[in-house]
Amino acid sequence: MPTQQAPTSTFVNFPGMDEVLCQLRATEGAGREHEPLFRLVGERLALKTYDRSAFVFILIELVYEFEEIAGHDLSDLLSRMVRALTDDPELAESGLDAYEEIKASLEPNAEGDDELEPAPPVEDPSADDTAVRFLDDAPAPAAVGPHVPAARGPDQERLMIELQEAQKQVADLGLSARMSIDMSLSRPSREGVSHSLREIAALRSILRDFEALLGAAETRILEEIGVLDRD
Repeated sequence: MPTQQAPTSTFVNFPGMDEVLCQLRATEGAGREHEPLFRLVGERLALKTYDRSAFVFILIELVYEFEEIAGHDLSDLLSRMVRALTDDPELAESGLDAYEEIKASLEPNAEGDDELEPAPPVEDPSADDTAVRFLDDAPAPAAVGPHVPAARGPDQERLMIELQEAQKQVADLGLSARMSIDMSLSRPSREGVSHSLREIAALRSILRDFEALLGAAETRILEEIGVLDRD
């Protein structure tokens, strides 16, 4: 059953992964070919609370990337997904409008591309002979054995997992904070400003954590090449 939200609510609270997937799979026009998209959406939304505009832009980002791979228009599916997850027709319509505007802004200018097309290179009849002579004189490349990657230890595995989780949090909080700041600047209110400040503080906190993890990774790299001694 779709997540019920009051029209005046600024945020959307999402259920667990299974329920999000159930809602998306029940969307009109959904098919098995959309399952990878639904799983990406579920991973980003499950058990999280997002500002309504930030949530829509997360969907727009994922749907646009998937549309590039699928090769067909998914704008109608986007609006139905918003409706299925929020039961808010106005939010679904505004999300569709935003998606169409973003797509239009990203479309290449065909006329401009033609004007900027470089002139064909002038062929040099002596170029082929020069290249052949150069290749004949060049020494044979040294034989290189197959690269065998070093096995990851438990500490390295944990570091990579923590980096991956922090990267995802930075992406999610960065998008949410940016949209919250944009809304506060365009339609300032005490509640909106307070929310933006909380979003900024949360983003700064995860950025500090990410910086600490990057420092740990840098130390590990320098240890591996012998610049630093291991503890």
